Order: sequence, then C-alpha cells, then structure tokens
Amino acid sequence: MGLKPDAPKPPDPTKTANAQLGYNTGAAQSTINMNSLDHNGPFGSSTFTHDANGNVTGENTSLSSALQSGANNTQNNFSALTGNLPTAPINFDNNTVGNIVKNNYDAYSALQQPGRDQTQKNLDVTLSDRGIPIGSEVYNDAQGNLDRANSLADQNAAAGFLNAAPGLQSQLDANTINEYNAPYTTAASSLGLLSGLNGLVSPAPQGSASVSAPNYSGLVQDNFNQQNQQYQDEMGGIGSFAGAGLGLLTAPLTGGATGGLSNSLLGRGVSTLFN
Repeated sequence: MGLKPDAPKPPDPTKTANAQLGYNTGAAQSTINMNSLDHNGPFGSSTFTHDANGNVTGENTSLSSALQSGANNTQNNFSALTGNLPTAPINFDNNTVGNIVKNNYDAYSALQQPGRDQTQKNLDVTLSDRGIPIGSEVYNDAQGNLDRANSLADQNAAAGFLNAAPGLQSQLDANTINEYNAPYTTAASSLGLLSGLNGLVSPAPQGSASVSAPNYSGLVQDNFNQQNQQYQDEMGGIGSFAGAGLGLLTAPLTGGATGGLSNSLLGRGVSTLFN
C-alpha cells in the first residue's frame, strides 16, 4: 500500500461549462414562457405558439371578423391597383411648346369655324341681294375685309397661345406627373389602410431573458490551478518522506539483529514511498 494521498480530481471545465450553459438556457426559456401571455381585445387577438415541451416558438395575431373582411377587400384592391402601375417612363412629348400652341390653335379654329361659316353666308346673301356679282370690285373688297378680320383674329389668338405656352407647359407637366403617379398614390392609400388595420391588434408583450455564456477560460484556469496545487502538495509530501529516509540512511547502523531489522525496515520504507 502506497503512502501517496489520493487528492480529489479537479472537475472537467468543458462539462462544467456545458452544464452551466444548460442551466442558464433553461432558466431563460422558463422566464420567456412565464412572461409570454396571450392578448385578446375588441379588434382581434394575439396568441403564442408552443412546441411539444411547452416552449414559446412564435406569435400569431388575427383581426376580428369584421376587420378581417375589410382587410381582405383592401388587399384585393391593392393587388388590382398594382397591376395597373405604369411600366414605362413618364412621357412629356405632348407638353412641348409647339404641341401646346398647335393643340390650342386647333381647338380655337374648331370653335371659330361655325361662326365664320355663318358670317360668310350672310355676306354672300347681302351682296347677292344688292346685285353685286362675285368677282366684282365691291364683292372683292367686302370679302377681303372679312378675310383680313379673320386673319387678324387668328394671329392674335396664335400670339396669345404662344405667350401662354410656358405657363401651360408647366401645368401640363404637373398634370402628366399626377396622372402617372395616380395608381401609385391610390395603391399607397390601400397599403396605409392595411397598415392601420394591422396596428389595431398590437402583439402581446413577449417575455425576454438573456442567456449568459459560462466563463470557460476561467474554468480552465481554475482547473489548471487545482491540478497544479494537487501536484505541488503531492511533491511536498514526497519530499518530506524522502528527507526522513535519507536521515535513516546516514545514521550509524549496528550489526546484529537490530541492525538487520533497521536496514530491512529502511529498505521497505523507501521502496514503499515510491510505489
């Protein structure tokens, strides 16, 4: 039987760290489970989902039946509106100054033409009643006066359209942009309604907990310190017994039975010390 004491073995740091992490995680999950409570209100409900062990895995929110019907309608409307969104860039080709003047002049001419036709007819009847033949000097003068009046009106109208074109162009550009953005604006309104509906059912308060990682490096250092201390303690004990054995070896020995017994005990003692 040896003289070495059996010092306690230091704990394994990896197993200790994993065990501590398991306790930390379990405590955190229990805190979350206890603090995650379902919520019900006039606008809907918010409930938690759980796994087979009762641990919280997620949260579901649902609207009341009346609000859900409105949400379905709004979603369908949003889907239809986004299908009509423009796919090409904004086209300002019709808003050039030239096109603005031409379009306005064409509209002006179309409005003036019935009145001018009537005026021309009246002039022809008047001249005919007076017995003035077509092509005569009097006829040509009367027709010339009418044509010059019409031409002057046309020139004034064209000048007015040209002067107004920059302002009209700015307004037309704004109108074009508004028309282009109209589907986006309407779709955004639907999306805003959906967001508002979703906000009526606020999620239930979720439990939270933090999981601290074990101090693995500290556990490793502690384990090393314990092993090193054990080694130092054992080596100190061995040194003490070895010193005692050397003292016996250097002491005077007598012969005979006593000397033989002492030598025998010493030999066995030293042998036992290192076994």
